[in-house]
Amino acid sequence: MRMSSLAAALALLAPPSTTLMSAGCICTLVGFENGLQLDVDVPAEPAIYRIQVEADGEALELRYEVTAEGIQCLECMATGDRLRLSDSFRSHAQDLVVNIARADDGSGPERATVRVFRGTVLAAEDMFEPRYETDEPNGRGCGKHVHASATLFVP
Repeated sequence: MRMSSLAAALALLAPPSTTLMSAGCICTLVGFENGLQLDVDVPAEPAIYRIQVEADGEALELRYEVTAEGIQCLECMATGDRLRLSDSFRSHAQDLVVNIARADDGSGPERATVRVFRGTVLAAEDMFEPRYETDEPNGRGCGKHVHASATLFVP
Protein backbone atom coordinates (compact mmCIF):
# COMPACT_ATOMS: atom_id res chain seq x y z
CA MET A 1 0.00 0.00 0.00
CA ARG A 2 1.38 3.43 -0.93
CA MET A 3 2.05 5.90 1.92
CA SER A 4 -0.52 8.44 0.63
CA SER A 5 -3.19 5.69 0.48
CA LEU A 6 -2.31 4.62 4.02
CA ALA A 7 -2.57 8.22 5.25
CA ALA A 8 -5.96 8.62 3.59
CA ALA A 9 -7.20 5.38 5.16
CA LEU A 10 -5.98 6.43 8.61
CA ALA A 11 -7.67 9.84 8.24
CA LEU A 12 -10.99 8.06 7.70
CA LEU A 13 -10.56 6.23 10.99
CA ALA A 14 -9.80 9.35 13.01
CA PRO A 15 -12.63 10.93 14.99
CA PRO A 16 -14.16 13.88 13.10
CA SER A 17 -12.85 17.38 13.90
CA THR A 18 -9.90 16.10 15.89
CA THR A 19 -7.08 15.44 13.43
CA LEU A 20 -5.81 16.56 10.07
CA MET A 21 -2.86 15.46 7.96
CA SER A 22 -0.19 18.04 7.09
CA ALA A 23 3.08 17.17 5.35
CA GLY A 24 2.93 13.62 6.68
CA CYS A 25 2.23 14.74 10.27
CA ILE A 26 -1.01 14.42 12.15
CA CYS A 27 -2.43 17.76 13.26
CA THR A 28 -4.96 18.29 16.01
CA LEU A 29 -7.76 20.78 15.40
CA VAL A 30 -7.53 22.86 18.56
CA GLY A 31 -9.46 26.05 17.93
CA PHE A 32 -7.66 29.37 18.30
CA GLU A 33 -8.00 32.98 17.20
CA ASN A 34 -5.12 35.04 15.90
CA GLY A 35 -4.75 38.66 16.97
CA LEU A 36 -5.20 40.63 20.16
CA GLN A 37 -7.79 39.24 22.55
CA LEU A 38 -9.09 42.07 24.72
CA ASP A 39 -11.04 41.34 27.90
CA VAL A 40 -13.22 44.34 28.74
CA ASP A 41 -14.16 44.02 32.41
CA VAL A 42 -17.48 45.85 32.93
CA PRO A 43 -19.68 46.33 36.01
CA ALA A 44 -22.60 43.94 36.53
CA GLU A 45 -25.24 46.66 36.16
CA PRO A 46 -27.48 46.40 33.06
CA ALA A 47 -26.26 48.59 30.18
CA ILE A 48 -25.61 48.73 26.46
CA TYR A 49 -21.90 48.88 25.59
CA ARG A 50 -20.21 49.89 22.38
CA ILE A 51 -16.59 48.79 21.95
CA GLN A 52 -14.84 50.96 19.35
CA VAL A 53 -11.40 49.92 18.10
CA GLU A 54 -9.17 52.16 16.03
CA ALA A 55 -6.16 50.47 14.42
CA ASP A 56 -4.36 50.32 11.08
CA GLY A 57 -6.20 53.45 9.91
CA GLU A 58 -9.70 52.05 10.51
CA ALA A 59 -12.30 52.35 13.25
CA LEU A 60 -14.78 49.51 13.82
CA GLU A 61 -17.10 48.62 16.68
CA LEU A 62 -19.10 45.86 18.35
CA ARG A 63 -22.17 46.22 20.61
CA TYR A 64 -23.12 44.27 23.72
CA GLU A 65 -25.98 44.25 26.19
CA VAL A 66 -25.36 43.41 29.84
CA THR A 67 -28.48 42.23 31.69
CA ALA A 68 -29.17 40.47 34.97
CA GLU A 69 -29.17 37.20 32.99
CA GLY A 70 -25.76 37.77 31.43
CA ILE A 71 -24.11 39.23 28.35
CA GLN A 72 -25.55 39.23 24.87
CA CYS A 73 -23.58 40.29 21.82
CA LEU A 74 -25.78 42.54 19.63
CA GLU A 75 -23.29 43.26 16.84
CA CYS A 76 -20.74 40.45 17.03
CA MET A 77 -18.49 40.99 14.02
CA ALA A 78 -17.15 43.94 12.05
CA THR A 79 -14.77 43.73 9.10
CA GLY A 80 -13.04 46.56 7.31
CA ASP A 81 -10.39 46.65 4.61
CA ARG A 82 -7.53 46.15 7.09
CA LEU A 83 -9.13 45.28 10.42
CA ARG A 84 -11.50 42.59 11.75
CA LEU A 85 -13.28 42.55 15.13
CA SER A 86 -15.19 39.60 16.52
CA ASP A 87 -16.83 38.54 19.75
CA SER A 88 -14.62 35.94 21.42
CA PHE A 89 -14.63 33.33 24.18
CA ARG A 90 -15.26 34.72 27.67
CA SER A 91 -12.72 33.96 30.37
CA HIS A 92 -14.97 35.52 33.04
CA ALA A 93 -18.76 35.68 33.10
CA GLN A 94 -18.86 39.49 33.25
CA ASP A 95 -16.27 40.30 30.58
CA LEU A 96 -16.91 41.50 27.06
CA VAL A 97 -14.24 39.86 24.92
CA VAL A 98 -13.19 41.29 21.57
CA ASN A 99 -10.70 39.69 19.21
CA ILE A 100 -8.84 42.31 17.17
CA ALA A 101 -7.10 40.99 14.07
CA ARG A 102 -5.82 42.18 10.74
CA ALA A 103 -8.21 41.28 7.94
CA ASP A 104 -5.49 40.21 5.52
CA ASP A 105 -3.24 37.84 7.46
CA GLY A 106 -4.87 37.12 10.82
CA SER A 107 -2.11 38.67 12.89
CA GLY A 108 -2.94 41.59 15.13
CA PRO A 109 -2.33 45.32 14.84
CA GLU A 110 0.86 46.88 16.22
CA ARG A 111 -1.19 49.53 18.02
CA ALA A 112 -4.89 49.76 18.87
CA THR A 113 -6.90 52.47 20.60
CA VAL A 114 -9.99 51.11 22.33
CA ARG A 115 -12.93 53.18 23.52
CA VAL A 116 -15.77 51.74 25.58
CA PHE A 117 -19.08 53.58 25.59
CA ARG A 118 -21.80 52.86 28.14
CA GLY A 119 -24.88 54.08 26.31
CA THR A 120 -23.59 57.26 24.66
CA VAL A 121 -21.04 58.15 27.37
CA LEU A 122 -17.34 57.33 27.04
CA ALA A 123 -16.67 55.02 30.01
CA ALA A 124 -13.05 53.99 29.32
CA GLU A 125 -10.28 54.48 26.77
CA ASP A 126 -6.82 53.01 26.41
CA MET A 127 -4.13 52.44 23.79
CA PHE A 128 -2.49 49.01 23.46
CA GLU A 129 0.82 48.03 21.85
CA PRO A 130 0.63 44.24 22.16
CA ARG A 131 3.62 41.92 22.17
CA TYR A 132 2.52 38.96 20.11
CA GLU A 133 3.60 35.39 20.72
CA THR A 134 3.64 32.73 18.04
CA ASP A 135 3.09 29.03 18.63
CA GLU A 136 1.73 26.00 16.81
CA PRO A 137 -0.87 24.46 19.15
CA ASN A 138 -1.99 21.89 16.54
CA GLY A 139 1.52 20.61 15.85
CA ARG A 140 4.46 21.71 13.75
CA GLY A 141 3.40 22.73 10.25
CA CYS A 142 -0.30 22.79 11.20
CA GLY A 143 -0.86 26.55 11.38
CA LYS A 144 0.65 29.36 13.40
CA HIS A 145 -1.19 30.99 16.29
CA VAL A 146 -0.16 34.65 16.55
CA HIS A 147 -1.69 36.03 19.74
CA ALA A 148 -1.59 38.56 22.56
CA SER A 149 -4.01 39.44 25.31
CA ALA A 150 -4.87 42.53 27.32
CA THR A 151 -7.50 43.73 29.78
CA LEU A 152 -9.38 47.00 29.97
CA PHE A 153 -11.23 47.77 33.21
CA VAL A 154 -14.38 49.89 32.94
CA PRO A 155 -15.35 51.66 36.18
